[in-house]
Amino acid sequence: MVGLCILIEVNVNRLNGKVPAILLVFILSFPVSANDVCYQAADKMNSVIEEWYELVESFGARDQNTSVISMYSDFKEGKLKDNFAEHCIENFVVHEEIFVCFSGTRTGIGAAMCKHPDTNKSGWSYW
Repeated sequence: MVGLCILIEVNVNRLNGKVPAILLVFILSFPVSANDVCYQAADKMNSVIEEWYELVESFGARDQNTSVISMYSDFKEGKLKDNFAEHCIENFVVHEEIFVCFSGTRTGIGAAMCKHPDTNKSGWSYW
């Protein structure tokens, strides 16, 4: 189950003149398809893996980031997107939370935060 958070800002000045603005938050939960999440995560990973790999290299942390090294290798061979989607679909039931996180990431550091031990509670790793 995945949630969607919708933020709506209402200018209350026009309503009653007492409060300058109010922020309403609606949280909707709905089932999502593993395929949808996985293909989106694969797209995102394909666009951020170079940056994530550069972070790993800059910190000299190759040994602690074997998943990043493997994904980067697949990326260089032009097969990360397909391999990641397949891997995600096969492992979605166990690792849904991290795949949902990856599907929303926009940066290498964002992807790294998804894999951080505090957020990667299921212990996901790439092939």
